[in-house]
Amino acid sequence: GALVGQAWGLGGVATGVLLAGVLNYTLAAQLALRLTAATPGGFLAAHGPGLATAALVIPPVWLVHTGLTQLDQGAFTILAASTASAALTMLMALRVSPRRILGDDGIWALEALLAKLPHQRQRLVRSLICPRLPGPDEPRPGV
Repeated sequence: GALVGQAWGLGGVATGVLLAGVLNYTLAAQLALRLTAATPGGFLAAHGPGLATAALVIPPVWLVHTGLTQLDQGAFTILAASTASAALTMLMALRVSPRRILGDDGIWALEALLAKLPHQRQRLVRSLICPRLPGPDEPRPGV
């Protein structure tokens, strides 16, 4: 992408890299659909939690970034504050609706990670991050 776009300057390089990334993702998705029993609808539905998370996190990060840029803050300050706003937004969202933010696969991954912790630490992490997440001994909705 960068090689093709270099004739048009920095903007051309950025566009070429973006298009190469989109092409790579599209081909990888097509390969995944051929190799698995997944349907295109299921593949798109699997991206729902990620899109919901992005839609939730982008506005506060954009506001923090824009505000600090207008105040002539340094790059590190902007990065740190933007990261903090993203983390706080995610924490609040996880506390309110973990399944909507993480999706079923994310819940499974979080449960697998929590299973590696001692029982007392599991309870602490659950209470801090997502108290609405069912414990390992509790029934899960839809299962």
